[in-house]
Amino acid sequence: MTNNFLFYALKFFIFYLVLFFLGRGLYIIFSKKDFLTDQNHSVFGLKLNIFYPLIGIFFIGNYLIFLNFFLPLNSIFTYFCFFPVFANLYYLPKLSSFKNIIFYPIFLIPSYDITYNYDAGLYHLGFQKILRESNIILGTSNIYGPYGVSSVYDYISSILWFDKEYIYFQFLNIIFIILFYEFLYENIKQKKYKILTNATISILIFSIFDNFGFGGGRNGFIYFQGIGKQDIAVAILFLITSLFIYVTLISNNTSYREFFLITILTVFMIQLKISSFPILFFYSMLLYKLFNEGKLKNNFLYPIFLIIFTSSVWITKTVLQTGCIIYPLTQTCFEKLQWTSIEYINITRESAIQFSKFYSFDYSFIVWFNDFIDYDLNRSIIFNFIISYLIIRLMFFKKNSEANNRKSLFLIFCSGSLFFYLYFGPDSRYLIGLQLLLIASIGLFNKFKFRLNHLFLLSLIFISVLSMIRLNSYLSFNLMSSPSYEIPIPNVLQFEDRFIPEEGDQCWAVKNCSPSRFSYKIVEAGMFKIIKLDI
Repeated sequence: MTNNFLFYALKFFIFYLVLFFLGRGLYIIFSKKDFLTDQNHSVFGLKLNIFYPLIGIFFIGNYLIFLNFFLPLNSIFTYFCFFPVFANLYYLPKLSSFKNIIFYPIFLIPSYDITYNYDAGLYHLGFQKILRESNIILGTSNIYGPYGVSSVYDYISSILWFDKEYIYFQFLNIIFIILFYEFLYENIKQKKYKILTNATISILIFSIFDNFGFGGGRNGFIYFQGIGKQDIAVAILFLITSLFIYVTLISNNTSYREFFLITILTVFMIQLKISSFPILFFYSMLLYKLFNEGKLKNNFLYPIFLIIFTSSVWITKTVLQTGCIIYPLTQTCFEKLQWTSIEYINITRESAIQFSKFYSFDYSFIVWFNDFIDYDLNRSIIFNFIISYLIIRLMFFKKNSEANNRKSLFLIFCSGSLFFYLYFGPDSRYLIGLQLLLIASIGLFNKFKFRLNHLFLLSLIFISVLSMIRLNSYLSFNLMSSPSYEIPIPNVLQFEDRFIPEEGDQCWAVKNCSPSRFSYKIVEAGMFKIIKLDI
């Protein structure tokens, strides 16, 4: 009776609503006066309620990071973070807040043919297993180097193991896809910023082109990524945050609520993946503008306090787990800490660099680029992206001379982001956010050639959603069954007092298993464990 799509969808609705009410409850608690006096609850002309689930996820992640200093994440105290949900009992939401929820099950269809991302078995699930069974371990990265690049996504995912089918891992990914399309939908409705509507149109057209072209049509648009990976979530937040910051930079009216949301998005992106670092440059421009306008006082200081607090906790966590502020950047490491091994950190860094095909600026760009596009997927995405960009720009938009004076800040940010990705690893997954932003820039700086029709725009969203789901997903869909994502159990070999994979480098979630062949020992130090390498 419970093994069917309807029950699967019911579980997702519950998951979504818990996050929605958690985010809304937090907003009620910390902005009660604002909540009561402003019935619109909008940011940048969009309804704030589309961000409630994200705010809830952000809160859960940071609560768990703090809690793990003292307790493992399978503790009963883990679920105390859901108490703000009850604040909704004082101010119940209108039913209109959920009018789009009936369309959400369509995003569950890809669940029927999706599998774990390779990195899930490589280090994500293994790190989550550690989080569940122990409070913070000093030198966690010494167990296996990739544990040092852990994400807030791992902390959140570590409390989603309660379902034996592990479906909530996929639900977490879907929340960000829904945010993306809710963001686009709200943009075509809002009247405050025409450039956001134009940017949305260019993105929607781009999404449809993703299904056509060289090598099958991939052009850099978002997709349903393998379970356990957060790159698409980062790309979505990168796009939304960048657009919000840009709109704020060119406008003269920034509300406290908008600034707070931008701050949450920025902090969360960095916590999700350190490769989101370029967004800090754009955020710094915003701080500079607000400072010059004399706005960084009173309520506007709260977001600054949020950054200071969450960043301090995050940096402390990273130093305790890796010995570095930014792992594996050795210039930020503290060599005197007993769990810091510069030699092993360098080995981890070199391994990551070789895998990422980074560009060294003292090397021929042409030679590097030819090597980069030798990989079929890279070649397809770059070629299709360029063709998509040119078609959208030339066929659907016309020049807007008024926008010329707005381009400089945007171009500086995009150029800086591109150089960052070239040096630290231009993997196609990491470039999606920047590619979406470049496509959005067509709408930011140009006028749509045709008369806008609301029904036409809604049709674009509908086609975009349907075409984003691959044919195999539709063929695999079965109304009378529900997906299951049992964690594989690999064959392992005894290695000293622990295990290593018999084949490959994936331990999945096997206890006391690490792909590393380096010897390490565990030292008890009061309430903490210290991992020391023997190199």
